[in-house]
Formats: sequence, structure tokens, C-alpha cells
Amino acid sequence: MIPAALHDDRLASLAGETLALVAPHNPLAMSPRDAADLLPAGAPRVVAWSGSLGESLFDRSFATWMPAGREALARYLDAALDRCRETGTTLLLRTHARHVLSDAVAARALLEERDDPRLAIAFDPAACFEAEMLPDAEDHLTRLFELAAPLADLVILRSLAPPARHDDPPAPAPLGEGLLNAESLARLARDHARDDAIVAAVAPNAGPQLAAAGFA
Repeated sequence: MIPAALHDDRLASLAGETLALVAPHNPLAMSPRDAADLLPAGAPRVVAWSGSLGESLFDRSFATWMPAGREALARYLDAALDRCRETGTTLLLRTHARHVLSDAVAARALLEERDDPRLAIAFDPAACFEAEMLPDAEDHLTRLFELAAPLADLVILRSLAPPARHDDPPAPAPLGEGLLNAESLARLARDHARDDAIVAAVAPNAGPQLAAAGFA
């Protein structure tokens, strides 16, 4: 596995090599072509959200998980993957509970529906959690890793803090802190992620986080 640091704008090896660029926008909030044009070029990969039909990127909207959301993502991918073929980039769609690619089942279904060498998964298990899932976190993590980690080119290891407001998703926290057990995350990654996968912690202290988990 390749240890890496996830920054706001890029994914880098611990030696500083850029492995991917990060697209922070909501691709379903604009036309598919406009969203595809916002994908940065200049790296072998780009990490992007699958998007939400909510008013903002992390609003909960049931339409996102219904046919309307899946159809909007399909239109976006038609344009985005065309751009990736032009730029020689692989698109890594990042999981999030409030996006179309909401969990491991959705990630698996997408890859089964769309067999494209330019499309891959950035598996962010912590982002698949809603607050009501936290009491059974260990069971949810096991299921998520069993289904999604073998498919993922990138596995993001981080933890969670309680949400700031009742309707917010859990807040991000560094690996080794917060509500998710770092030893469990590391064990599940070693058991289920591919040998060639990138395993990332969040910058700026990704190296120490990964070293403590046995990945660096």
C-alpha cells in the first residue's frame, strides 16, 4: 500500500509527490459540461465528489439517492470521463453519506454499471457515517470495508467528531482522535484494501497518523 497525505487541493505521497488533485465542487449543482471543465488536470488522478441535489454540498436531500440523483451523476460522468480521457486522468469518486455515492453498496453498483478504466473509487469510510450510525460504528465499518475497500484505488483513513448541529453530518477528525477507533480502521484497511491501493490520512500530520497505524 502507498501511504499518502490528503490536502485540501491535492493528494501527495509522504515524500511530496503529487498523486492526485482534488476537485472540491458539487458536480450536480451545475451543468455536466461545466462540472467536467472544473476538474483539474496535471496529475494522474483527480479526486471528486459524486455530488448532491441538496441546496449545498453536504445538505441531506432524499432526491440525491433516488433516480434523479443517479441520473444526474450519470450525465456528469459522461462529460467528466470524456475530459479524463482527453487529459489522461483517472477520476476517483469519493464516498459520502449525503452524496449519490453514499456507501459501499452504491460504490459497488456504480463500478458494475459503468466499466471504464478512467473511473475509480476513493473510499472514505468516515464520510459514509450519519450521526445515528455512530453507536454501532464497529459493525458499520466492518461492512463498509468488506464491500468497498477491495474496489478502491484510494482509502482515506480519518475519524469523526460529533456534529456541530443536529442536522449536520459528523465532523472530521484526525486518525487516532475522535469517535472511530484507529486500530480498527488500520486492521480493516490491511485486511480488505488492495496491495496497490493508496492509503491516506489527512494533512498536515498524515505521516505520524499513518506511522501510528502501521502504514508508514
